[in-house]
Amino acid sequence: IPISQSDEATLTNVLALVGILKHFKISDADIVDKINALKAVEMRLESIEGIRNNLIINDSYNLDLDSLKIAFQFVREYNKSTKSLILTDILDSKEPADELYPEVAELVNEQKFEKIFLIGEEISKYYSLFTSETYTFDNTAQFINSKVITEIENQVILLKGARKFEIEKIKEILELRKHDTVLEINLNAILHNINFHKSLLKPQTKMMAMVKANAYGLGSYEISEFLQLHHIDYLGVAFADEGVELRKKGITTPIVVMNPEQHSYDSVIEYNLEPEIYSLRVLDLFNEQLIKSGNQENYPIHIKLETGMHRLGFKPVEINELTEKLKSMNVKVQSIFSHLSSSDVPEEKEFTLNQINAFEKISTDLIDELGYQPMRHILNSAGISNYSDYQYDMVRIGIGMIGESSNKTIKKQLQDSVSFKTVVSQISEVSQGESVGY
Repeated sequence: IPISQSDEATLTNVLALVGILKHFKISDADIVDKINALKAVEMRLESIEGIRNNLIINDSYNLDLDSLKIAFQFVREYNKSTKSLILTDILDSKEPADELYPEVAELVNEQKFEKIFLIGEEISKYYSLFTSETYTFDNTAQFINSKVITEIENQVILLKGARKFEIEKIKEILELRKHDTVLEINLNAILHNINFHKSLLKPQTKMMAMVKANAYGLGSYEISEFLQLHHIDYLGVAFADEGVELRKKGITTPIVVMNPEQHSYDSVIEYNLEPEIYSLRVLDLFNEQLIKSGNQENYPIHIKLETGMHRLGFKPVEINELTEKLKSMNVKVQSIFSHLSSSDVPEEKEFTLNQINAFEKISTDLIDELGYQPMRHILNSAGISNYSDYQYDMVRIGIGMIGESSNKTIKKQLQDSVSFKTVVSQISEVSQGESVGY
């Protein structure tokens, strides 16, 4: 069963739910269908861009030891080196306070927060148990009025509070943008869609996520960080500057540059990006830059084959010359790939299979000449859905992770990850014949 959230609490809840449904003899198909439709509860582990380059993790209205552990697990996986915690009294615990709060302090101390802000008269009594720089407040209003939060910058700030304390007021102060109109990206839906496509593949098949063009407008860094958090094998960008930006922000996942321009080769090498090589000229020019840079290692490159689109890629007649050059250069072919132009068009199945057959033959010839086995990949999102028998070693997912598919059966299994929300400013009644301005 593809599950969009992989934290321990979600897995436990889903397993319990499956057990109950099986007890009532609900069919496996219905169980999968219903679980696919589950939505994440809003205001739980919500990531929000904050002022002063902070990242706000809002996990409001649910506070106990288990939810605290899950929130800490989530925060640990973000790249920012410093973190702060805003934590309120725990109101619904059956444990006595003198047992509960030492437990909480021990758990919090393991996370090594830079600053801790305790809100509530009860938890504040135990401030001395917290080893980080700790501030105490009787209530949320006192905390807001103190202005201490304005001193924090370049951090992850976790908001964890009981409903009574209304810490959404703190969130409103900390968030960067406050507009009625928002483009909302549901990361849980993206993860669900990735996991669904993975369910169509063999367990060992790797996946490259395409984050070119600012991740289709969703935010390349935010999406890439989330994908890295969930162990995506590769990221793909169109141009080197996109990859450089991701590296500068802490993304360490391997990144393929699909259109490496000649003037960007030095940046490709400096930031450990992996270029697509699609012609002998490009190979020669990139090798020249490798020599200039003094790079002595087998630099990873990705060879694109021309299989019928007649755009970029090596043709069969070029393979012998290509292999001779590769053997004499300080490069290693990390993967061999091509692109299916019509994998989403049922009427073009014959053309698509011809592309796949051409790829099989040319890539096999190249591998035989190289003497080692690079990865191979040809399937895009539609290819995963419609031609999964040809998944090779890796696949590439793009619009499929957003929730788009021309295959109606597949589309029903995907979740929409993008919502455009706004408010109606005013409703006016206009008499017939009156003019309406723009």
